[in-house]
Amino acid sequence: MSEDQRGLQNAAQKAALTAPVGEVIYWEDEGRKGNVVATDEHKYGDVLCRTFEQTVTIDGNDVEGKAN
Repeated sequence: MSEDQRGLQNAAQKAALTAPVGEVIYWEDEGRKGNVVATDEHKYGDVLCRTFEQTVTIDGNDVEGKAN
């Protein structure tokens, strides 16, 4: 990925921190694209936690990831 594409991916991840749960944040640049979505939100003590799913497509190949 180019520096610009990494920047778009990072911006999407940051936007997903505060977007409503279930809202998909998309990015695309020069045929490469991705999305990130918060799929769950819960409290761990006083801390608000989210579960995320992300997909990045490079040269037609999808790479998926999940994180808590």
